[in-house]
Amino acid sequence: MARPVAAALLLLGTLWTAVIATTPCVDLGPSRPVLRAARMIGRVICHQRVERSFAGCGEPWPVCGRCAGLYTGVPLALAGLILPAVRRRRDWIDWRRIVLAAAVPTTALWLAEMAGAFDPGTPLRFASAVPLGAATGAWLAAIARGDLM
Repeated sequence: MARPVAAALLLLGTLWTAVIATTPCVDLGPSRPVLRAARMIGRVICHQRVERSFAGCGEPWPVCGRCAGLYTGVPLALAGLILPAVRRRRDWIDWRRIVLAAAVPTTALWLAEMAGAFDPGTPLRFASAVPLGAATGAWLAAIARGDLM
């Protein structure tokens, strides 16, 4: 049962990444139903602060830069997992340690923000979250492939 769920999460994560990046420019109709739907979904998972979001075609993305980085990591992980070197080494991978290590950049940046040390800006928030998204996506892909049970 875990394999189909993991595969579905990977597919949904990849599709969501495409939606958040493209709907501001693709959905140009008068009522913009796809963008409105994406924003409604985004509202459930993100604070959607405009000043912390990327924008396309004059419209902010449905999620902030950090959330966008997390989701962007998923298709990057899928691309990386098809490489032969990664597939050969999969028997010794400790996914818990990889995901925890990948969480360090975004956790450290978030803690620095909460402490009032500085405002890193959207690109740095995005970049710090990509490793965690990629590690989580790679872990889900390993489950979907049947490497983990």
